[in-house]
Amino acid sequence: MQQQRSETDNITFLLSAICKAQRDRRTSRLTELGLSAGQDMLLWQLWLQDGLAQSQLVERMCIQPPTFSKMLDRIEKTSLVTRKPNSEDSRITKIYHTKQGRRLLQQKCGHRRSSHE
Repeated sequence: MQQQRSETDNITFLLSAICKAQRDRRTSRLTELGLSAGQDMLLWQLWLQDGLAQSQLVERMCIQPPTFSKMLDRIEKTSLVTRKPNSEDSRITKIYHTKQGRRLLQQKCGHRRSSHE
């Protein structure tokens, strides 16, 4: 029984170490790009579909609205995204990449995507 527990503990330890190493590597790469954790996911969602409403991004990113709002405020100050009112419903604000934001993702992802602007 002790042998089986030891193997399970070893596997758990190794998985934890792998996760930590990956998290550290990701954080380092994001810092090099001038991003913090979570901001890359926001840019990625806009890469997949630019011009999403804030509520859509909150849902897709599985985060709370206040957390998203703070993240959006910070990343907007870096000029990587911009907010624009929805032309059909002024209560809705849509989020778009800026040219600088698209360039950063092209650098990060290593490929291009056509612009919608």
